[in-house]
Amino acid sequence: MRYGQAGSLGLVAVATICGAQAGATREHNPPPVPNGWTVDARAEGDLNSDGASDAVLVIRKVDPKLVRPNEGLGESRIDTNPRRLVVYVKSGEGYRRLTSADDFVPPAGSKDSPCLADPLAEGGISISRQVLTVKLHYWLSCGGWGVTSNSYQFRLESAGFRLIGFDQMAFMRSSGEGTETSVNFLTKRKSVTPFAIDDSIPKKLRWSRIKPQRIYLETFNLEDCRKIDNSTSLC
Repeated sequence: MRYGQAGSLGLVAVATICGAQAGATREHNPPPVPNGWTVDARAEGDLNSDGASDAVLVIRKVDPKLVRPNEGLGESRIDTNPRRLVVYVKSGEGYRRLTSADDFVPPAGSKDSPCLADPLAEGGISISRQVLTVKLHYWLSCGGWGVTSNSYQFRLESAGFRLIGFDQMAFMRSSGEGTETSVNFLTKRKSVTPFAIDDSIPKKLRWSRIKPQRIYLETFNLEDCRKIDNSTSLC
């Protein structure tokens, strides 16, 4: 996300006994994961401006009944196990669960679209400057040429993790043409820039206004996002 318009960990190692002990503590007390779930992605960084390193996990349920065989095109096994994004803040030598979102990160596979790749495989989560970024990458291994990469930026407020920015890059692999979209929910402005891989289309940025709105991670359901606002390419 370009802040001011509509855009976006470092690990310092100290070879001392004290630093080694601190590292051992982090390994000994990681964020808890519920039984029957596994970790698909993890990010660390300060989210609540207290100087401590918080943690965000994307966890996935491990239920064999939700992994279905596929005899047609696409993946041979479709994993429809649900995912949950969980935010933990540092508390003493461990972590305290702050919030979670059950309807935001899609499953690895889709029974309705078996050619759809895992959106998290080329996406991921990161934390920088107290902002949590979730990237989801969509493309089809068969049956389509479109590629879409969505980046959502959230910042902690009193009511929860508010969506403050959204960036999207969408293009067709067949033609190499696409658009870049950037939305700033704080300034209520959106930019759209067409492009072509071969530079045959001039990058002419177009600005527009969006309606005021507050969207929070905890209640953000991608399946229903068109009901929120269909003018910002969120879905």
